[in-house]
Amino acid sequence: MTMASAEASHRPQKVAVLGAGAAGLVTGRLFHEAGFRVRIFEKTSTVGGVWKYRPEDVMYRSLVTNLPKEIMAFLDTPFDPSLPSFLRHTDVQTYLEGYAKQYDVEKLITFDTEVKEVRPVRRTRGQEGKGAAPYPPGDYTREHGVGAAREKEGPEGAEGEESQAPVWQVTVVRQAGGSVAGACEGVPESEVFDAVVVCNGHYQVPHCPDLPGLREHYRGRVMHSRDYDHPEALRGLKVLCVGYRASGTDIAREVAQVASEVHVVDRRLSKMMEDGKEEAGALQRGNIYRRPGLRVFLPGGDGKSAMFEDGSVCTGIDLVLYCTGFQYHVPFLSGGSAFESRPLSPSAPLSDARLLRVEDRAVFPLYQHLFHAFFPSLVFIGLLHSVVPFPLFELQARWALKTLRQPPGSDPPPPSLPPRRRRFQWLEEEKMRQEAAGRVLGRDWFFLGPGQWAYKRLLAREAGCLTSALEEDLQVREGIYNDVSNRRPVFPGGSDAYRRCEYRRVAGGEGWEVEVGGKGSFEGAGEEKGEGARKAQC
Repeated sequence: MTMASAEASHRPQKVAVLGAGAAGLVTGRLFHEAGFRVRIFEKTSTVGGVWKYRPEDVMYRSLVTNLPKEIMAFLDTPFDPSLPSFLRHTDVQTYLEGYAKQYDVEKLITFDTEVKEVRPVRRTRGQEGKGAAPYPPGDYTREHGVGAAREKEGPEGAEGEESQAPVWQVTVVRQAGGSVAGACEGVPESEVFDAVVVCNGHYQVPHCPDLPGLREHYRGRVMHSRDYDHPEALRGLKVLCVGYRASGTDIAREVAQVASEVHVVDRRLSKMMEDGKEEAGALQRGNIYRRPGLRVFLPGGDGKSAMFEDGSVCTGIDLVLYCTGFQYHVPFLSGGSAFESRPLSPSAPLSDARLLRVEDRAVFPLYQHLFHAFFPSLVFIGLLHSVVPFPLFELQARWALKTLRQPPGSDPPPPSLPPRRRRFQWLEEEKMRQEAAGRVLGRDWFFLGPGQWAYKRLLAREAGCLTSALEEDLQVREGIYNDVSNRRPVFPGGSDAYRRCEYRRVAGGEGWEVEVGGKGSFEGAGEEKGEGARKAQC
């Protein structure tokens, strides 16, 4: 047997990819090109995920990207160069549809098919999915498991626990028009895979934190940004936007064109005012008002009044608009919903294998925010936020690909991953790092922001693909990202003139330029000139 055939014989033959958005498409492509038998399950009838516009879904009608196409693209597939730097959502959807066609990913996708359950089952020879023996029940969100799982562990020092790695039974239901071979509509069908890569996104279940007094005292309308499609329905209203990040900033600006007033709750403001970094005169721009954290909705009166942390009061609020993000929701995995998350004692009896803990907006136990720490053949792509997503998805998929090339249940574990003990230790160390940085572990657990570039280099190193060409590419992307970040408005609802900038990579991949607001000339290239570009005004 040749080395190539030996390696092929050790690869997981079957991998299930859950979701045909950007993360699912790049994952399916890479695994298929590496010789895996890939099936992508998509519950809708199209690729694109969140980028496919439907009035009832999260994408709103007028959305324009807040990152330029020069850094958004996958690593080897640029956007159409004739497009502007900042794209309409339809341009991104067209790009993803073209990506699926270009790399022949469409043939791997089973459309109109909802994944109902993913469960670990015992690995047996010739297993194809029917009558699979379930994995021992236990809480596999802990290093040693809880319950029956403990009985099956191998000796920790010898890393024998890795030899107990399961395979995965995936149960799906075909919806109207679905394409599961031989399946009847609404009838569950199961199939067993060596590995599962979860790419279902995190923009489905709105996160609506409890606001003091809202339920008891507020008598106006309440909605989440997920239900926002266009501003006309808010004409003439006084709107309170709770949240100041991307959706809060952009929706506030758009709504202000038709609303009587828009008040944006920006919880950063209280601290800034305490430190003397913000003056009262900067709190209003047109009919948009910036407010510190919300203290309470007030009883009595018009039933539409709120007090803020600085003691100021806003009356006559017609609509509370949550711009507070989304819950992580993986309903097909045991423990994968915020609505079923509960603390468990070490002796708590379990009837199945509990795989996830969802705490606020954090999902445990994921090593490096990617691999399930107990069962690394269960992989999650794209949970991190405040990032340039498509290249991050690709690098995560490449590390997963390198890891899953190893023999299933290998002992010792794949060389690209440490043993289980170290994987769980990393989680504890990461908690301490985030606490030391003053982060709120739930809300900020998956936040990267500027830290994404170190993480992308880590992914590339672990995947074995951090070449000099990729390093140059990441440097250019990071420089453009920093430039865009410095041009975005600090004031929620402020001007989006930065979206009129046009970016361009310098030939040879060694730098970048930016054309500022139609001035007709490019400025900035690489780090030194890029600094000058950052100081210019769009």
